[in-house]
Amino acid sequence: MNCHQALRGQKYRVLMAAGFNSKSAFNAAFKKHTQTTSSQFRKSDPLE
Repeated sequence: MNCHQALRGQKYRVLMAAGFNSKSAFNAAFKKHTQTTSSQFRKSDPLE
C-alpha cells in the first residue's frame, strides 16, 4: 500500500465514523451545505 492509498482509506474511515454510509452520501451532503464539491472546495484553498 502506498501513501495515497493509505490516505484514501483514512478519509473513508472518517466518513464512516461521521455517520455517512458511503462516499456518495458524504459528497451529496457536502454539496448541499456548501454549494460546491469537496474537490472544488479543496482547490479553492479556503484557509487563505
